[in-house]
Amino acid sequence: MQATLKNFTTLEKYTVIENPKLSHLFYEYIRAWESNNSPKEEELKQASDETLTKINDIICEWIDVKEIKKIANRYKPHSEIQILKPPQLKGIDGEEEINAKNDIPLKLTKFVYDQLCKFNPKEIKGKAIYVILFEYFKKFIMDEINPACCADI
Repeated sequence: MQATLKNFTTLEKYTVIENPKLSHLFYEYIRAWESNNSPKEEELKQASDETLTKINDIICEWIDVKEIKKIANRYKPHSEIQILKPPQLKGIDGEEEINAKNDIPLKLTKFVYDQLCKFNPKEIKGKAIYVILFEYFKKFIMDEINPACCADI
């Protein structure tokens, strides 16, 4: 039983899932987020909730393993596609400036961008999670009108 649970937990010392903190940290950014009622921010919050659900569906295998493999097969590493820095982060000097603004969408943008640039999954679940995060980044952070990576140019 314990060996099986390692496939589904995100507790760092007990998991076989790559980057186990990603799901929890993503959750921490969106759980207490009160949107400012702008349609754009509402859409981002809704998309964030849906993305977290998809990530957890992969971790817990609430979707079929074949579907997880299908998603993972679309994975391309950052070294190959070269994620572009979001326009929201241009001109911002560092973590302190982002934290001082207390702007959840900005913090979330930085978190997702950093994850995509640093996370190099090797396993199927990790690759599938990366693909889900990249699709969220491309559609809701970069807004589809901007290229999300060098491969889009």
